[in-house]
Amino acid sequence: MEAEKIRIRLTGTRPLLMHSARLADPLDPIRARLAKITSKRSKTIADHLEISRIEWHGGLWLHEGRPCIPAEALLKTFQMAARASNRGQEASAGIQIERPALLEYDGPADIDELGGDDRFVFRTTVKVGRARTIRTRARFDNWAVEFDVLFLPTLLNRSEVLDTFMTAGFTKGVGDWRPTFGTYLAEERKE
Repeated sequence: MEAEKIRIRLTGTRPLLMHSARLADPLDPIRARLAKITSKRSKTIADHLEISRIEWHGGLWLHEGRPCIPAEALLKTFQMAARASNRGQEASAGIQIERPALLEYDGPADIDELGGDDRFVFRTTVKVGRARTIRTRARFDNWAVEFDVLFLPTLLNRSEVLDTFMTAGFTKGVGDWRPTFGTYLAEERKE
């Protein structure tokens, strides 16, 4: 049985918020930098600015130094939509996305410049336990990605793959705080 390939393009309909798992990893150096500042009892404005900057960088999805959407996040949105139509097992077994999808956006290519541009910084309060605290995420208002999906036609056909990504784009989205953020339109791209 041989896998077939379909090229999918996702075009954002709502801003994408990125939230990498790096900040949850106690061994990641960026988490150690963040902990050093957040453990201070009295924080200055400069400390709060540095916390925001570290959170932004730590939450950014990168592949080879460029913003991307990880293959795992693309698979997850597909699988969640497939489960809603009772195709979850086929979705888990029947598709593969081999690499991250590089993000297309209108903004600086340099990551430090990107983080310094307020158009790409999202700050809001979140509840942590009983307290509220500010969190910072990378935000991309106008975004798109293209990627290849390998699928087993004995489990899912080409139309089902595209339809599931279309459903996921409307009902699930990708990234943080979905589906308020991260929704998209999906289309097949002919190579």
